[in-house]
Order: sequence, then C-alpha cells, then structure tokens
Amino acid sequence: MPARLMEIDGVPLLRATGPGPARAGLAFRAGRADETPATAGVTHLIEHLVLRRLRAAPGSCGGGAPVLTTFATQGTATEVSAFLTGVCAALADLPSTLDDARAELRAEAAARTPTVFDSLAVVRHGVHHHGLAGMPEWGLHTLTADDVRAWAAEYFTGQNAVLWVTGPELPSGLRLALPPGVRKPVPDATTETGPFGEFRPPAHDTIVRDEVQPAGIVTAVYAGVLERAVFHATGRVAGDGAHRVEARYRPRGDGLAAVTVLAEVFAGNPGPVAGEFLDALAELRAHPIREEHVAAVVAETDRTLLRSGARLPEQAFALLTGHPEPPLAELRARLRAVTADEVGTLAASSQAAELLLTSWNGLIGPSPAGAAPVAGRRFRSLENRRAALTMDKTAITRTWPRSRPVTVPFASAAVLLKWPDGGRRLIGPDARHVDVEPTLHETAPDVVPAIDAAVPADRHVPLPAREADAIPIPRPRGEQAVRYGGAGALLMGLIAWVLAWGSMTLAITPGATSWPVTLFGMSWLSGFWGAVRLRSVRNTVVAHRRMTRAHSASGRRSAPPGSPPLPAKAP
Repeated sequence: MPARLMEIDGVPLLRATGPGPARAGLAFRAGRADETPATAGVTHLIEHLVLRRLRAAPGSCGGGAPVLTTFATQGTATEVSAFLTGVCAALADLPSTLDDARAELRAEAAARTPTVFDSLAVVRHGVHHHGLAGMPEWGLHTLTADDVRAWAAEYFTGQNAVLWVTGPELPSGLRLALPPGVRKPVPDATTETGPFGEFRPPAHDTIVRDEVQPAGIVTAVYAGVLERAVFHATGRVAGDGAHRVEARYRPRGDGLAAVTVLAEVFAGNPGPVAGEFLDALAELRAHPIREEHVAAVVAETDRTLLRSGARLPEQAFALLTGHPEPPLAELRARLRAVTADEVGTLAASSQAAELLLTSWNGLIGPSPAGAAPVAGRRFRSLENRRAALTMDKTAITRTWPRSRPVTVPFASAAVLLKWPDGGRRLIGPDARHVDVEPTLHETAPDVVPAIDAAVPADRHVPLPAREADAIPIPRPRGEQAVRYGGAGALLMGLIAWVLAWGSMTLAITPGATSWPVTLFGMSWLSGFWGAVRLRSVRNTVVAHRRMTRAHSASGRRSAPPGSPPLPAKAP
C-alpha cells in the first residue's frame, strides 16, 4: 500500500499499512551538519540522553545522519505509542547532569572504527557543515546542560519533525507533545569545493570515487549501473571473495546527492583491481550505457519500491528537507521511463565534481594549496633543526623538511583545541592543522596567550588534561644521526681506505706518475675525516642512550612527524 500523508498534533505523519509488528520513526531535521566544531556532538548527546531514559523500550534505537536524527522502534501498537510519547517527554525534560552520558559517548567513539565515508566527508566539505560528520565530537567536553536544552528547543520541535508509521493499525491514543518551532533549512554545501584535508586509509586496500549529481531517481539508477560495471570489471582480476564493490546513492537534502563507488581488496595486489576500476569508469564515460544493464537496475529498484513501508524513512527525509517525493505510482512510472541515454549523461558529467582516492596514495589529482606561509617570529623545533613554527599577528605556519608548509589564519580557524598543559591545535576550515606544543618548540611564554587572543572565542574548545604519556616531548636528534650519520661515516671511511691502498700501490710501482701520490694524500685526509665523524657518531649514540633512558623513566614519547593530521576519535 502506498503511504498516506496525515497529521498528528501538527506533525506530518506518513502512514502505510502492512503485515507484521508496528514500526515507527520520529525524525527531526537536525544533525551533525547543523553543528559547529565547538558544538560538535550536541545532537548525538541529545539522542543518547533520550534513549537512556527509554532504555527499557523494546526494539528502540536512534540514528543520525548529517541532516537527520531519528528515534525508531517496533513492537505492538501500545508499545510503539508508549515509546513515541516517551521520546517527546524526554526531550522536554533533559537531565541537568551530563557526566555519565559524556563518558558513554566517549567510550563509544573510542570503540568505533572510522569508515571511508567519514574520511570522504572531511575531504569533500572540510571542517564545517557536512564535513563535521567525519570529525570528532569535540563539544562533548564543553557542552553544558543549558546548551543541550537550548539546542533541543531549537531543533527538536513539532514543525521540524516528521513521523512515519507502518503496520496493521495506527497506535490509538498517540500524542506528540513537542514544542512549537520552525522547519530548519538544510545547510548549504554547494560552496564547499574540496578537496580538503587528508584521506585516512581504511583497514583494507581501497580505491574510492566520489561525485556529486542532482538528486533523483535517475541518479539512483546510475549508482546501481555504476556498481554493476565496476563489480564485473574488477571481478576479472580479483579472486573469489578477495574483493568487495559497493556503490551508494546518498541524497544530501539540498537537491544534490553524493554517488560513491568503492572497491576493497582483501588479499593480493590492489594494482590490477585499481586498473580495472578506472577502466570501468572511463568506459562508462566514453561509451553508450547498455540498455540491459539499466533494465536490470530498474527492475531491482522497482521491487524495492513495492515493499510496503520500505521507503517510509526515505520519504520522511525528503519531506523534512523540502524535496517531497511524488506518489508511488508516479515514482514507479518515472523509474520505468529511465533510459540509458539519461544514465549516460550523468556518467559523462561525473568528472565535474569528482574525488578519486586510494588508501595507498591518498588523493589522486591536485589539491588546494592552502594559505600562504607567513613571515614573523620563528620558533625552532627541538626535534629537527630545519623544522619550525613561524607566527605573525594574523596566522601561524608549520614547516617540516620535505613537506609543504601548512598555514592556519587565526581569524578563519575552524577550531582551537586547548589542553591545560599549554598544547594547542589550530584547525583551519580546510582541515589542515598546526600543532603548537611548548615541549616541542623553543616558544616564548607569550606565544600561547597570543594565539588564544587571536582566535575568536566561540571557536575555542578546552579539552581535559592529557595523561603524562600523551604529552609529547622531543625525540632525540641522535635517532637520525645514528640512522644516517653512522652509515655515511662508515661508507666514507671504507671508500677512503680503498683509495688509500690503491693509490699507495700505484705510487710504489716503477714508472708511475706523480698523481697517485696526490690521490694517496687526499684519501688519507678522507680517512682522517671519517674517523673524526665516527667519533662524533659515537658521542651521539652515547647521548641518545642517555636520553632514551630518561624517556623510559618518564614514560613520555612524542608523536612522529607525519602522524595523522586529525584524530579519528575525540581527544
């Protein structure tokens, strides 16, 4: 049966009848894309507080998306009614103590493995709006009970909600006591051009292509055709069960949708799979789409549409975001009318907003250069003489050998993470960051206060004190000297001794010219330099051992340069 649009207590109700237990979901147009880096996690915290209060409810759960939060349940009509009534009551009476909920969410974040889609969100959108779905929930450390209540009063209202219910009958006596409000528009993501940040590799060798297309049934069919084409192409070089292909059509709520296709390689060399992956994409762009492939995807999608109630969550999403779907009969008719030419048009335009990434090479293609380095006060690294922080009144730049400088302007910083020990992390809107650790640089006492004053106060995120072994200290410079200096000195010494013996042999040979004597002297000088260098390396090794013992005693280590720029989990 198609869904009917009704209303209950001013909240739109999508109703579909069907067999089995009653199922329902109360969806709100609120999610990570509405937050800021300083308030990141507030929507998840509210969802968690509500479900903690309803822990005994059968089959209940909560779920979030960048622009949507849903409380769902299933059971008898009476149980569904009690759950929905309880959700509204819990939203109106959020607790004043958040410590337990914070701890539970931090433990949940620590146990969660970031997905490819988390990293894609940051690469595509940076550190704002939809990109926050891939960032840590920094706000959990600073949000107060008043902050949480204010967010709930603004976003969890009757006018910003849609209820969907499926089952044999509508729960009797159902009431939704939600406060009045307004429908929140979807945050605009069209001005976020990307790519930003860095691609965090998943657990397996993976190649990913992400693009942006107009939302609609044609794009959904295109995603299905894309998955079939990539699967058949990569299957020719991957063994059975050695790889996985998935394509996702993900509407953003702003009239556009992300179409993402990925191939994971579980065993063997990913190179051939990546080659077939790229060839399949190129063939779709350059050659006509086969009608039988489109027909197969259309038939599969049509079967999904016919399942009673199966699309109620999608219809609720479309209604909340201001792009309601047509009636089922009209939608099925449009689906059956999709042609190979329409799908081919999308394939041909796929490179316009394309991101191509691999787990072994990161982003393939050019990336924005970021802000220009600044000239100002320079603070040398205690780990590497060629590394430094440079700061003026407007920005700070991090330089490291064989790496591009990274600059974060103070005025446009997305967030400033602050630790009580004086450590700071400035993250720009493009996800690039600069760490300021007084233990790693020869900073002056006024540097950290100057940074705090230059970054707008609403972007400060104070974090809890770090454990002793989490506070970085300089790695011994002797590590590089031992690794490279010793090898260089030994090689130079070996060459010098070979030259010395060879030139001496020539010098004592009858009829030899004078140049072997000169070579003999030069080689002995080289040997003398090598011996001095070896003595210097020996002294460095001794110093290194002493520093290592000191490090072991204190239990503190510094993160190596080149560590991931953004934590996958909240600090």
